[in-house]
Amino acid sequence: MGCGEGVTEETYCSYGELLGRLLLEGRVRALITVLEGGYGDNLRRGIRVYSEALIGLRECRRVGGRAPPSSVVRGLNSVVSRYWSFEVA
Repeated sequence: MGCGEGVTEETYCSYGELLGRLLLEGRVRALITVLEGGYGDNLRRGIRVYSEALIGLRECRRVGGRAPPSSVVRGLNSVVSRYWSFEVA
């Protein structure tokens, strides 16, 4: 179910799950999130799904199954490493 242009409930869920895991593992100490993706019911659904995944009340559906190209992973790691002490797997 879509929550905005190109953003789905699965996207919000995945973001919440990833950030919740980073918090739980102590890899980040604080979190500020700006969620956008429509108005009315669409945004409410996205915020609910994100929040449930963030605190571990929702398990995200796995979509796809292929790993990103190594060039994408290297590029992300070069950006992420400037600001944080973790790498994109």
